[in-house]
Amino acid sequence: AYDIAEGHNHVSNYVTVAIEAEREVSRLEVLTVSNSEFIIKDAGDGNNTTSWLEVQGTGVFTVDLDAAEFIADSERQYVLVRIPNPVLTNCAVSGIGKQFWNSNNFPLTNGSIAEGVRLSQEQFAEGRIRLEDSIRQNRRFHEAAQSAARLTIESIVKKWNPSIPDLQVEVEFITNKT
Repeated sequence: AYDIAEGHNHVSNYVTVAIEAEREVSRLEVLTVSNSEFIIKDAGDGNNTTSWLEVQGTGVFTVDLDAAEFIADSERQYVLVRIPNPVLTNCAVSGIGKQFWNSNNFPLTNGSIAEGVRLSQEQFAEGRIRLEDSIRQNRRFHEAAQSAARLTIESIVKKWNPSIPDLQVEVEFITNKT
């Protein structure tokens, strides 16, 4: 009698996990960082002229959502998201700090406008390259980008599934194939 009654009155909840919401952009920006680099150069003009320049900039770490894999287990209310590691996709100079000149003959002056412009342009170009390298190689920035990506992806998947309050989302990073 119990089996017959249970069979006629059986209640079960089947949950469908939505993971394929529309993607407006294929790259998800997860972190913007700021950094600065100091460039010190000798003018090579025979007057012992040295210039210090601070180059300030920002870098943006993104995740390629086109390469993401979503694995859903509706019965266990679980989603595994496999995404590539965040990468630095944009690095731009946002400004320059003060530039100081030093010459043995005249402290904090350069004596030549043309030489000063040439030296400033060289420093700016070198600063831009060094700024991008320092952001790209900074382990702390990469760890922060991974953490931000995890939180952002978890939040997005839970937002896609508001009817599942206990949804478990796990984010796993896969090696970039470049």
